[in-house]
Amino acid sequence: MMNDFGVGLAIGLVQSGLGHPLDTVKTLLQNGQSFRGLRPLAYYRGVAFPTVASLVFNGTAFPIFGKMHSKTNAYVAGAVAGLAIAPIDYAFDVGKIRRQTLATTALHFRGMALSCSRTIVAMSVYFGVYFDLTDQYGPLVAGAAAGLANWTVTYPLDLVSTRQIAQNLRIRDAVSGNLFKGYLPCAVRAVLVNSVTFYVYEKLKA
Repeated sequence: MMNDFGVGLAIGLVQSGLGHPLDTVKTLLQNGQSFRGLRPLAYYRGVAFPTVASLVFNGTAFPIFGKMHSKTNAYVAGAVAGLAIAPIDYAFDVGKIRRQTLATTALHFRGMALSCSRTIVAMSVYFGVYFDLTDQYGPLVAGAAAGLANWTVTYPLDLVSTRQIAQNLRIRDAVSGNLFKGYLPCAVRAVLVNSVTFYVYEKLKA
């Protein structure tokens, strides 16, 4: 059995290696920037932030969820885990998004409220859907469904908060146009990364 730090590191490397290019495409589309014609390594701009964040995120969220899940249902336990890691998630998202978009605005705190709200809701859906499905379908399918569900439900919150972070916008200025712009690469990433995430998690914790 691997400890939580080791599991977090392994999951983080998998998530970053497989998912970061698609996340970069999503972020650029959300902010009206082109993702075409970039050098291959440009799709990994900012990858250090989610990789490091995953150590804290996975090493914190999964143990908190496990303790809470013994006392309540998976949706509530997921929300509590999300509440615990939301500020950390936001801090690392700021670094990631600024690198991905090459933002030049001064550091600010816009986007924090929506980002934290998204994380709480996302973790509730993420763990809830996974544990509703995993016994019947296994970690690969349940993980894919959990990832797709949590990102679909919270995508507008992610889009608006990402625009706020990248462009230093007020909420009313960030809410414009199609609130699902960039959803397709996000959905592909969600299915791919989260199916592997839960599969790796179950294998390493066994």
